[in-house]
Amino acid sequence: MYPSLQLTGWRGETLQAQVLVESPEGFKSLTATSAAGHIDVRPLRYTTGNGVLIPDIIDSFDGQHFQGCVRPLLLSCVLPADAPPVINDTLIVIANGTRLTLPVTIAVRAATLPPPSAWAFH
Repeated sequence: MYPSLQLTGWRGETLQAQVLVESPEGFKSLTATSAAGHIDVRPLRYTTGNGVLIPDIIDSFDGQHFQGCVRPLLLSCVLPADAPPVINDTLIVIANGTRLTLPVTIAVRAATLPPPSAWAFH
């Protein structure tokens, strides 16, 4: 059994997390999705900027050839202003024909982040 991922955020906030998928024989195929549709899943790759590794979001899994033994995935979830106190979802990853699942629980705080149009800066 795999561990679960637990996140906490305010209503109106965008939460992000990175999950690593490992395959000792490398990746011949890789896809990932959210079972309930609450989470957007995108593959990441790393590029170098000023001598530092920087994550770079790849738009989709389509047509990508993933080399190496460990692949990072970026999970994003926008919590709407009317989000319930708890959101449950499952990340589904299919790597080399093997299905892996990761339960995701998002605890939603009672506070609501105002929309960006209502933000004030000093």
